[in-house]
Amino acid sequence: LFGRKRGFEVPLWKWVPQLIKKNSLLFDDSFIKRQGIFNPKQVRDLQKFFEAEKIKKHQFLLWSYIVFQSWYLNYYGE
Repeated sequence: LFGRKRGFEVPLWKWVPQLIKKNSLLFDDSFIKRQGIFNPKQVRDLQKFFEAEKIKKHQFLLWSYIVFQSWYLNYYGE
């Protein structure tokens, strides 16, 4: 009950692929170009690299991108 304090990991490797599928607008080239914040080719390459890797090296970067874009859509719309 009162053991040592321990951290825990969030299963981003599970969440990120689901969020990519669920939020395809965030990865749409025309949306990214209209927004003018990110480079569409770099976002697409990052997504492809993430999906091709057995070890999900860029899960934190993609998570940050998805969270930012969700915030952006929530406050600024499309």
